[in-house]
Order: sequence, then C-alpha cells, then structure tokens
Amino acid sequence: MIQRSTSPSVEVAALAAAPSKEQQRFQAKQAQIEAYKAQLDAQRALAQDFERRYAAAMGPIERKKAQLSLSIILYLDRRLDAKGLSKTIRAEMVEMIVTIAQSLLYSSVQAEHLPTIEALQAKYSMASREDDTGRLGEKIDAIFEEVLRSDWNEQTKEQEREAAKKAHLASRAKKAKIQETPDEIDAQQSLREVYRRLVSLLHPDREPDTQERLRKTALMVEVNAANAKQDLLALLQIQWRVLAQTESAIAQIADSKLRQFNLMLDKQLTTLEGELSAEEFKFRCNFGIGQAQGLQAKTLNRVLRDHVNHGKDDLEQIADSLDLIQDDVGLKYWVRAQGL
Repeated sequence: MIQRSTSPSVEVAALAAAPSKEQQRFQAKQAQIEAYKAQLDAQRALAQDFERRYAAAMGPIERKKAQLSLSIILYLDRRLDAKGLSKTIRAEMVEMIVTIAQSLLYSSVQAEHLPTIEALQAKYSMASREDDTGRLGEKIDAIFEEVLRSDWNEQTKEQEREAAKKAHLASRAKKAKIQETPDEIDAQQSLREVYRRLVSLLHPDREPDTQERLRKTALMVEVNAANAKQDLLALLQIQWRVLAQTESAIAQIADSKLRQFNLMLDKQLTTLEGELSAEEFKFRCNFGIGQAQGLQAKTLNRVLRDHVNHGKDDLEQIADSLDLIQDDVGLKYWVRAQGL
C-alpha cells in the first residue's frame, strides 16, 4: 500500500486559500453594494436623459400653449370692458381669467409676459369682484366660516394624531436604542475608526509637497462624502488605495472585525435599496409611468410620444377656444362649457 505524503506547507496554503464565512459574507455584500450603486447610477442617468428629451420635445409645445392661453385672457379682459353680457357670464369670465392667469404663472410663459399676467390676476382678484357679483362676498364669508370651522376641528384631530404618532416613534426609537446589540455598537465604532485613520493618513495640512497636498485634498473629499453616507465599503476601498493594498487585504482582517463590518454593510444595502426605489418612484410619478411598465428605451419612447401627442391635442384645443370666443355666441358657449 502506497502512503501519500502531503507537505505541511501545502496544507497551510490550502487552509489560507479557503475564505471564512465572514469573509464570504463580506465579499457577497460587497458585490451587492456595487451592483446597487451601478443600478442607482444607471437610474439617475436614465432619468436625466429622459428629462432632457422631454424638455426638448415638450418645451416648444408648452410655450405655444402659454402664449395662446395668455391671448385668451387678454381677449376676455377687453371684452369685460364692453357691455352686452349678463352678470352671470361676466362673473364666470372673471373666474376663468383668474384660473388661467394662476396656471400661467407656473407654466412656460416668457418672463416678459409675467407683469401682464400678474396685473390681470390682481385686477380680477376676489376682493375686486365683490361689487360686480352682488352678494358674492357674503356667500364667500359663509363658505369660509364653514370651511374654517371644519378645518379647525380637523386640524385639532390631526394635531392629536401627530402627537400620538411622534410619541409612538419616540418610544420605538428609545426601545431600539436600548436593544442595540454590542455588535451593532461596535460596527458604528469600526466605521469611525476607518474614517479617523483615513483622516490621519490624508490630512492635507500635514503635507508639505504641493502636488501631494492636492492629491490628499481630493481624497479627503471622497472620504468625507463616503462618511456622510455611512458608506463603509467606499471608506475601506479608499483605505486600500491609500495603503497600496488590494481588496484581498480582507483576508488579513479578523472575523470579529469583519462581523462588525458586515453589520454596517447590511445597513448600507438597506439604504441603497431605499434610494433606488425612491428614485424610480419619483421618475414614474413625474412622467406618469405605471408600475407595470418597464423603464426600457422602447417604453420611454412611447411615453414621450404620448406626452407630445397629448400636448399637441391641448394646443389645438386652446387654439380652437381662442377662435370660438371672438363672437359673443361662441364666447357664451365656451364660458358655460368651462363650468361643466
């Protein structure tokens, strides 16, 4: 029987090559964090590109809509100075001027037209309309009184709900703080230790060489940004760069320290996941993209095309309205239609 001899050095090398569970966890979380960061960058780039394309396509349409809407309220203003319209129609025209003027202040109207719009809005404000609408002031006072009474009751209830909610959250935070494990406390301490070590290594004021001071200043900007985000992985990667080490230096870190690092990486993953969801939610809300719709190029092109088509439809409708109100029959029909 032949006995196989194994060199002790080979056995040691084999053992050293096998990563521990904490090392494996760290490497897995590192890959996850890098993937989330890449997705977050891609999501932001996608949103910026779409916003640029949206502005280029919709900007001219929105400006034309604003110009036509301004022409409508200018015409209504001139027509109100003449006679031949009933009190009811005149009151509704005034409301239309105020409504359209208000919307124009938040639209793509040119800055040179803002004084005109603001003047029209002031001219036909609620206070200046009381004489033309008879008992409008009394009706408004009654409505306001009812609304204020309702709002007061609702506000009181809301304040009570908010107070109860804050008390509940404060209680939960206090309990969470009390229940914080020693490992979690040590994890925060580990992040601070990495940060302080980098500050000590990179402090620009301690560097006499001008070029090296500039390099360290740039690195300190990265360090401070990573620390503000509680980005332990970024801090460790900067540390490895500064010390001219590779990421295999993780093999030299004790498992007890890696366990603390992994707790911080868990929190970082949760934060990144939340940021990614928030970015996508904001993008979808801003442009009316449903959750069932993907965010691929084909879908976004269709969304932009729909916005443009709707914008053109609105533009055509506003242009038709401007033509319609040029005579009193059309004006009365248009005014009544707006109140439907």
